Order: sequence, then structure tokens, then C-alpha cells
Amino acid sequence: MQRNSENFYSEFSPQEYLKEVRRFVPGYEAMNQLNLAIACTEKPESIFNIGCGTGELDAVLLHHLPDTTILSLDANKNMADSAKSALDKYGQRASVIHSDALLYNPHREFDMIISNLALHNIPEKDKLTLLRRINNWLKEGGIFIWSDLVRQSSPFVEQKYTEARVRLALEKGADPEFVKENFKKEETDPMLTVEESLAALEKAGFEKTKISNPLTCLSLSVFAARK
Repeated sequence: MQRNSENFYSEFSPQEYLKEVRRFVPGYEAMNQLNLAIACTEKPESIFNIGCGTGELDAVLLHHLPDTTILSLDANKNMADSAKSALDKYGQRASVIHSDALLYNPHREFDMIISNLALHNIPEKDKLTLLRRINNWLKEGGIFIWSDLVRQSSPFVEQKYTEARVRLALEKGADPEFVKENFKKEETDPMLTVEESLAALEKAGFEKTKISNPLTCLSLSVFAARK
């Protein structure tokens, strides 16, 4: 069934979404494993997940970190409802909010904040505002894990990376028409380059010496920044 990429989150069931995101985002599994590895090293008592989707990562974190509580947020009601259902068994350790991250204020601080595949959709001027708010929501010494799609500095490299992602998505069984729509949408998404992302983190108040070099996989990068 053909779907408009702008309604990606609304039109896919949780099961379909998890299948499609693995088709379109090379390194998705490695991203989640890295998030988990960092969290298990840090052992945060509290995590705020911005853009939690179906709650897949939250469930893994709660399973491996029995003393951790997670507040999860998603701007899409279908995703937020799916996350609530998936995390219900964790009781008071898990809370899910349906809200736009730019409009929500948790009124508390966290040991760790995570955002996967969400901030690239936010306009650049608002992205910096949100990064500054994220910095304010972290406890001193807390860590922000930002996993997202990035744009390549070289148009030639960007083109080749996109071609590789298209080929991989098709090889994994993605619908050709939806592949075309998805990557057409990405052309207008306000993605940052790796260099621009690092600069934005520094502008948002994260210490330059505490921003790690990102892990990259085609168009996906994972940044770790300490307050």
C-alpha cells in the first residue's frame, strides 16, 4: 500500500514502522545498541527520551537498567499510544507524554536525555532552541545522546550516500514508490552536517571538550554530549 512519507508515522502500525525504519536507516540496530551500551555504562537513574516512537528502545533500557525511570515523549499520538502500551508492564518506572518537544517542559532535570531520528525534522532555528532546553534539562555532568540523520558537506557524497540508502531499502523489500516519496521528502528536511551538529551542541551550552566524535553510518550519526 502506498503511503505519503509526510504521514509516515501516522499511517504505519508499530510493527510496520519498526520494519520500515530498519529498511530506510542503515545502522539503526547499531544506534540502539550504542544507546544501550552508553546507558549501561552511565547507569542513569532518570532518562528523558525525546521522540520515543513505539517505545522499543525504552523497553530495552528499562529491562537492562532495573533502577532507572524513563519519561518518553512523542509528537505523534499513534506512536505515543503504542509506546504507552509497550511500556505499561513497567508501571511507574515508565511514563509517556504525547506532546511537541518544543512545547513541553518536564520541570525537572535528568541524568540522561536521548533523541533518536527526531531532531532532523525540526527547523534549524528551533533546533538550537531545543538543544538549549535539553542542556537545561540535564543535571550537571549529565549526558545527551543525539542519534539522527545528517546531511553530507559534499553534495557529491550526499548523492552517493542517498543512492546507497535507496539501493539498500529496495533490497530489503521497501515499496519503490514509497522509497521515492521518502527520499524526496528528505531533500527538504532541515538536516545538519556533522560539523554543524557539533557546532550547534557547543552553541547550546555543551562543553566542546565533552562532545564526542560521532559514530557515523552512511547518513546516520550518533553524538554524545555532556553538560
